[in-house]
Amino acid sequence: MSARVSPAVRFGIVGTGAIAAAHAGAIRSLASAKLAGVTDIDATIGRTFAAAWEAPFFESLETLIETARPDFIVVCTPPSTHPQLALAAISAGCHVLCEKPLAIDEPSAIAMLDAAAEAGVILTMATKFRYVADIIRARSMIKLGALGQIHLIANEFRSPVSMEKRWNSNPALSGGGVFIDNGTHSVDILRYLAGPLESVSVTSESSQGSLSVEDDAQLLARFTYGAFARVELSWARPAVSPYFVQIVGSQGRALIGWKESKYRLEPSREWQPLGTGYDKLAAFERQYENLVDVIAGRAAIEVGREDALSSVQAIAAGYASLRNGGWMSVDGKKASSHTPDAERAIALL
Repeated sequence: MSARVSPAVRFGIVGTGAIAAAHAGAIRSLASAKLAGVTDIDATIGRTFAAAWEAPFFESLETLIETARPDFIVVCTPPSTHPQLALAAISAGCHVLCEKPLAIDEPSAIAMLDAAAEAGVILTMATKFRYVADIIRARSMIKLGALGQIHLIANEFRSPVSMEKRWNSNPALSGGGVFIDNGTHSVDILRYLAGPLESVSVTSESSQGSLSVEDDAQLLARFTYGAFARVELSWARPAVSPYFVQIVGSQGRALIGWKESKYRLEPSREWQPLGTGYDKLAAFERQYENLVDVIAGRAAIEVGREDALSSVQAIAAGYASLRNGGWMSVDGKKASSHTPDAERAIALL
């Protein structure tokens, strides 16, 4: 008797901008997943996208759900629209994969998560970097104690790019500038590697005067166990390192880069290969493999309620720090200054 083949998990995409193509590519690469349909408020763009990915186009989310019967709705629209779309999909009984950030404020995020819990469906946040193979390996090294006590994690996402005509620089749609855009990735990387954040301090030196949001931001963060993080974010300045994550521990270091990653352990001064760098498609594929495995009962969801909500809370605390100055706890309260200790940790780089 032949083994029963499980049907492919069906995905519907809402919003057909640039990031939607990465989702569609990952879905199409997996035999266990199927792109059941797409929708976009701009029918011309949506139909072009649908034709390119050989998927049906639907005029609305409601029609997509009713006709294509997707298991998951993938929300790839600007952040301010996430709650409305996610709640509509949840009320229809669909699981939801929502692009980062989950929402632009904590009450909206909680409402979305509570609705999913009540409906008994999955609501998870798309966050590609925790699925990068080299980051996964670095996390394993940290958990096994190979790098010793972690003192500092540094992260850099900097690249000059014109944002004047993009929705990302419209705060009504985005919720902010480079800090909520790229900083959401940063916060998730930090939490994934080394655990919860206790408090944050954010400063900004915007240089593109025509934008109404920050295009440059610096984040200092303190983990609950005392280690620190430094994050450099910019739409205006070029990167200064080929490694977007640096981990400094008492017994070693790890560097995670775009084209290669490496580590060294004390007392050796020799670097050893950790991986081949950032592979976007492979990261998206791992994300979708997790979703398929969850539906099949083979795995737990990788990005759960606490992960998604904590990211929203950390970004909100960061903006409170940017407005008011000083350190803010992730729960939104004024925190004691950790700047001198953070600066000593940064000096280890």
